[in-house]
Amino acid sequence: MLLLRIDFVELGSNTLEIVILLLVTAIIAYFIGRLGRVAQSEYDELWREYEDAKRKNAGLEESKQKLLKLLESTEKEKKLAESKSYQLGIKLQDFEKQLKQIAEELERCRQKMAEAGKSKEEKTLERIKQKAADIDFDRIGTASFENRDPLQKIKGIGPFIEQKLYALGIYTFRQIANFSPEDEEMVNKAIEFFPGRIKRDGWKKQAAGLVSQE
Repeated sequence: MLLLRIDFVELGSNTLEIVILLLVTAIIAYFIGRLGRVAQSEYDELWREYEDAKRKNAGLEESKQKLLKLLESTEKEKKLAESKSYQLGIKLQDFEKQLKQIAEELERCRQKMAEAGKSKEEKTLERIKQKAADIDFDRIGTASFENRDPLQKIKGIGPFIEQKLYALGIYTFRQIANFSPEDEEMVNKAIEFFPGRIKRDGWKKQAAGLVSQE
């Protein structure tokens, strides 16, 4: 600070006013300088904060762009995955149809092999079994394999004829003894026997005799 030594006695009133004015001016200038330095410091601090904020904003913008690209890529991958999943679903359906067709073909082959593996006698017995519906069991009676009679005791009935009769549902002497002429003809035809053979061999009479011996 500038120190002024003033002799107030020697100075007039005008001079005193000038000195006071200069002193006040110096004080004001001092404070204005201080205020300027403070303002400059705050300005510099705000500018640094602004620049730092700009850098951070640039970083955030870069992160935002990366995130958008990642989302776009993820969306493309999602659509691609959905497309692949749809295609796989179609292929799976086709594969299931093929499996079904193969299974059906295998079943047909199995049936053909089973049919081919059957003997001539087995095929004949199955064919005769289907003719059981033509027999009048209400008239001749019914029986089961568990209570069957040895039908070979009747003259004219051999092992295979016996199996044919069993396949037809005729198991006992009593059933044969109940034959009417129509039954004889129907059974004769069903077991693929010679026409009239049952009647000529007298199955009905023989069966009745065996029933009376029971």
